[in-house]
Amino acid sequence: VIQENIKMTKEADKFQLMKTDAQLALSLIEGPFHLVFLDPPYAEEEIVETIGILCEKGLLSDDVLVVCETDKQVVLPEEVADLGIWKQKIYGISKVTVYVR
Repeated sequence: VIQENIKMTKEADKFQLMKTDAQLALSLIEGPFHLVFLDPPYAEEEIVETIGILCEKGLLSDDVLVVCETDKQVVLPEEVADLGIWKQKIYGISKVTVYVR
């Protein structure tokens, strides 16, 4: 399901909300993107795979931030494709990991 014209910002023409499976979304989008959010339910393997696909397809800009939310127990690799961890922070039961080039 792809939802368009959802009012989430004053500049709706600059954003598109896609409420769908990540694999389907990856086949539909065009980049490059400067900011990517990977949100639960994501296991470690899915985050690594998704970031790899984003890099392979050239969907990430040179100055991209990829923000991943996981359970605080999940240990993500220091590097994925050509991205490395910039910051990590635990918030309650969740952990936010930010990858950059």
